[in-house]
Amino acid sequence: FSFLAGSYIVGTGSASGTTIDGLAFPGSFGGGTLLGGGLRSKYGVVKVYSVGVYAEKVPSKMDGLISGSMKKALLLRFHRGVGADAVAGALKDALVPRLGAKGANSFKDALDKAMGGDVAKGDSLSFACKGSSMSISLNGGGGASLSGKACESLFDVYLGKDPISKEAKQGVAAAFG
Repeated sequence: FSFLAGSYIVGTGSASGTTIDGLAFPGSFGGGTLLGGGLRSKYGVVKVYSVGVYAEKVPSKMDGLISGSMKKALLLRFHRGVGADAVAGALKDALVPRLGAKGANSFKDALDKAMGGDVAKGDSLSFACKGSSMSISLNGGGGASLSGKACESLFDVYLGKDPISKEAKQGVAAAFG
């Protein structure tokens, strides 16, 4: 495996999976193949979670991954326990400029329902998309669903112009050569 600044570099893992900043990620998830990922930290020092980005196909540009209707997923694996309010609140805040307050609040409500409480160290939180439909799940259990622009907006949070994890974007960018 190869790592660069907390990023998983595409093509260095195996079909069965790899690790991103010390956490195991499957080679495929949510109907897609692992493209890359990286660490999400707080204040640049506290490891919060690592994120893996999956897609059923690699579009020609990163924008195609953000806005594309193919099966794609984000898988967050937590390095530490985090309060439900902190997780949902941070993602909601990042989504407000993309979805507006009403859309971001709907996302937060669905995420709160899927999490059902705090996230523990080692937990996995997934966002699986197909078209405009998103399914949210904690540790593969029952979850919540959304439709509309939530999927495109969440992928933009991680892979757009101002990503919340530069390491994750860098790890995925390698898939685009």
